[in-house]
Amino acid sequence: MNAQVEIIAPTAEPVALNTPHARAMLLKRYAPPEWALLEEVAPATGGGTRYADAIAVNLWQSRGHAIHGFEIKVSKQDFLREIQGLS
Repeated sequence: MNAQVEIIAPTAEPVALNTPHARAMLLKRYAPPEWALLEEVAPATGGGTRYADAIAVNLWQSRGHAIHGFEIKVSKQDFLREIQGLS
């Protein structure tokens, strides 16, 4: 049995990932009615100096009300700045 493989060339140039693209992907993946996606979540009431970029909360009891936190980093410099600020 001979399998044929068709190679399809991309139709557009790759797009560099940026923060709005990352947020749009999160909104698509963690969409209602199963999920609530909260953006720029403070660590406590009244605000704070550091925020989570997004928190996804599963609203269905049958799925155990899972909670996922996200910190969006689209550049190496942003990542390095963040981890240096943790110490």
